[in-house]
Amino acid sequence: MIQEVMNEISQVMAKVDEQQLQKILPLFTKQRRILSEALDEVAFRQKVLQCD
Repeated sequence: MIQEVMNEISQVMAKVDEQQLQKILPLFTKQRRILSEALDEVAFRQKVLQCD
């Protein structure tokens, strides 16, 4: 699910022209980092659950 969202973001960014990209890149980068952290958290919780 999260991976699909990351892929969609990449596809959208590929379509956006360079000037627009400069404006929105920080936003996408921040959201990507948040998604990445969420993905790490999910993976960690799955490991913890498997250990129980």
